[in-house]
Amino acid sequence: MQTYSVNEKKRKQALKQLVKENRKALKGFPKACYYIAIILKIAAILCGSANLLHMILWSRKWYEMFLLPITFVIPYCISFLPQAVYVGVIEREFRFRRRETMTFKPDGFLYCYHDDRVGNVDSVFAYDIKYSQIEKMERNEKTKILTCYGNFVTDTYSGDQITQTLECRVFDFMDVYDIDIKQQLENNIGIAGQSFIVK
Repeated sequence: MQTYSVNEKKRKQALKQLVKENRKALKGFPKACYYIAIILKIAAILCGSANLLHMILWSRKWYEMFLLPITFVIPYCISFLPQAVYVGVIEREFRFRRRETMTFKPDGFLYCYHDDRVGNVDSVFAYDIKYSQIEKMERNEKTKILTCYGNFVTDTYSGDQITQTLECRVFDFMDVYDIDIKQQLENNIGIAGQSFIVK
């Protein structure tokens, strides 16, 4: 068996792309936060530029530099508050996953991670997937999200004890490892003699 861990640099890039791809599809309060963040950043740039132009072209009083924190820095920094809201909504399914590992076995693979939203630090979510269970796979090449369709079982562990077992039809993860997981799965499934649809 071979185990791989997430490449954190690739993960950060994929999360940024995920936000970029999905921010315009937001609804309700998160969408309002998206526009508020944009307005605050534009206001900061306009007000800061106006302050500089006034100081350079008209007043020529360099002590007016102290106005820059008021006209630019403060509104720009405040813009990160609503930005954190909408970014958190988009990323939440993947942002809280830590210590993600992918272990390949002869007949399938084991995908494990810890969810930061769970209070118990020993809680681990594990998908023990057989190649024969996979009906279809899709990967978004921009966000690197790989989605598997089929009949799967996920176990939640606390230490060595299983605390919950659930069935699911779909599960996904970010293909941000040092190897191409999708390609590896295609190769392994082909070896196992299982046919499926790949998009």
